[in-house]
Amino acid sequence: YQFGVFPLSVRRADVGAVFVVFGCGEVGGAWLCGRHLEQLGPRRYPLLAMAPTGCSLGLALPIALHAGGGAPLFSFARPARMALPMVAAFLFGLSDSAIAVLAYTDLGRAFRGRAASARAGALRQVMYSLGFLVGFGVGPYVQPAWQLVALAPALGVAWAVRARAAAGGGGGA
Repeated sequence: YQFGVFPLSVRRADVGAVFVVFGCGEVGGAWLCGRHLEQLGPRRYPLLAMAPTGCSLGLALPIALHAGGGAPLFSFARPARMALPMVAAFLFGLSDSAIAVLAYTDLGRAFRGRAASARAGALRQVMYSLGFLVGFGVGPYVQPAWQLVALAPALGVAWAVRARAAAGGGGGA
């Protein structure tokens, strides 16, 4: 989703800056989330992961509604307007890291024995790659706002399934 929306709504010369901010959120999120996973426990950590996800999707909605259609692009020519894409990108990075930490820990526990870490990492990468495949395949053909409408319930279902599994002892952080 994010790779389809930002290039459509941000001036080409400024897209790189948005992704630098995304990268800062990604690195900071990986450090923060990895460091606090055990302290927060299996019930509270998903809330930590869900908070930046919900905030980033909420901030992405006006960007998605703005994207394409001949609307003026966000750019550093008007720095105040760039605050929304920059904050959304940072929160996307935090969210991505929080979910990745959760995926690595859950998958690491699911795979036992020899090469468990490699199997867990490979499965996570396959899931991410499938997500990119869908995103790049759908992105040019489906309006960004509709992508967001489809993404939000899908994430909600994923979180509900995970919470149910964690409550039943079938996995969790």
